[in-house]
This record gives sequence, structure tokens and C-alpha cells, in this order.
Amino acid sequence: MPALGILVSRVVALVKSGKLAEVRGDRDLAISVAAWAALLPMAGLYLVYFWDGWRQFGARYSLDYEVFILILLGLYLKDRLTWKFKALAIASVLVNVWGMLYWRLSRW
Repeated sequence: MPALGILVSRVVALVKSGKLAEVRGDRDLAISVAAWAALLPMAGLYLVYFWDGWRQFGARYSLDYEVFILILLGLYLKDRLTWKFKALAIASVLVNVWGMLYWRLSRW
């Protein structure tokens, strides 16, 4: 997968330049690099996966790497959680709860 190599080299370039997710401190940088290293290959493989999963609610395959996205988001937004971000986070949880309830009640 040549495209995956391009993504990995981009992460290495960002780490060397010190601009990776605007993290502060060596510990945060190490966590950020580890999260990117886990996220990119996994997301890259899922982005070329052929099955669409038509009988499902939401992005089922992205759940495998969503944890790493949340880690990067937490590092980036350490002290900057605005009311808009909190409102969108709550709305996304409510939409997923609604989807789960609909899925269960319609007996798919």
C-alpha cells in the first residue's frame, strides 16, 4: 500500500517538526506519536475495505480506531473545551443512543 507509506512518512515529518497536534511536553508527544502510529494504518485499511455494512447504524468499522482519535482530540483540546464542543459531543451521544434504540426496537 504505497498510500499508507505516504501517511506514515507525513506523521514522521510532523513529529520531527514538533507540530504534531500541538502537544506540549515529551510525554504528550510520545502518546501522540503512538496514537498516530496506531490510527493511520488501521484507518487506512478500513478506508479501502469493500463491505459497506448496509444493515447497521453508524460507522461500525471506525469504532476500532475511534479510541485513538479521542486520545488525539484530548491532547489537542486539553484546556480548550468550549461549550460548542461539549454541545456537539452530547448531541453525538444522543444520536447514537437513538440509533441503538431504533435498531433494538425494530428487531434488525
